[in-house]
Amino acid sequence: MRLNPRFLVAPLAAISLLTGCSSAPLGPPPPSRVSLEPAKTSWLQPAGVTGSPLLATGIINGLVGGTVQVGPWKVLIPAGAFSGTGTVTISIPDPTVAQCDLNISPAALKSFKVPATLFCTFKSTTDAQASDIYWWDPGAKVWRVVPSTLAGSTRSALLWHFSKYSAGRAGW
Repeated sequence: MRLNPRFLVAPLAAISLLTGCSSAPLGPPPPSRVSLEPAKTSWLQPAGVTGSPLLATGIINGLVGGTVQVGPWKVLIPAGAFSGTGTVTISIPDPTVAQCDLNISPAALKSFKVPATLFCTFKSTTDAQASDIYWWDPGAKVWRVVPSTLAGSTRSALLWHFSKYSAGRAGW
């Protein structure tokens, strides 16, 4: 029995109409995402780290400065950043998400006279080159790019205040 090609045209046309294209080939590009979600990723996760929260705390004399580090995140408080002594905390609620929360107490020390530096170390230079550091703007409820520099597989950004930060590629 030989199949008539006319019988194939209707089902193929119906399938094409139902599936369509994901975007018009000549249409404008899709709009960029205003809000970025921290990415679920393995490129930031240090070896042996599970999904349990990570936390590091340091008592820093603002006139002397100091460093606090946990997982791929490190914050450097330079000498003269603030007056007095503060408790600096880096928390990573979920190590599979490229995000950290930076806090200092007392809260009066949250803004600095000299900027702190936040470092994020990636598993490769390629990942670091393709990524940015973001700050969560709670008022606008969006992630905002923080200008950063690249040194090998580490990105660093100057911070004038502590908040929630993330690292990754735009649109993840």
